[in-house]
Amino acid sequence: MAEHDTLSRYTDGGCRCDECRAARSAYRRDYTARTGKTPDRRRFPWQPLEDLLRARLGPAVVAAGTDGGGIAPMEGATDRAMADTLGVGQSTVREWRRRGAITSRQADRAAITLGLHPALIWDDWYSEAAS
Repeated sequence: MAEHDTLSRYTDGGCRCDECRAARSAYRRDYTARTGKTPDRRRFPWQPLEDLLRARLGPAVVAAGTDGGGIAPMEGATDRAMADTLGVGQSTVREWRRRGAITSRQADRAAITLGLHPALIWDDWYSEAAS
């Protein structure tokens, strides 16, 4: 694994110590100075995406077991079904719901996976003021 105080330790190693965070900040400042670009920090609400997934997958229901005992697995818009549809893990779906928002990159990727343009899910996609 890379040494502390490096960007690779921050990104690949997941380290969030003060030294690695400082290395990432330095990289961002240098990148912005070199390219004139700033990262897209817009956030979009999770709810419109969840509503779309629920409409496509159907309501989450638990079917009665046919063997006389227990219950069958849930069907419809479960966290697992939403995650599988979006190509992410269940924990990602749960985290997006907990936060109530997703990044512009995540929103774009999710929309494309569903065969849609993000502007069809989020009305303010083209707005610079989206937060």
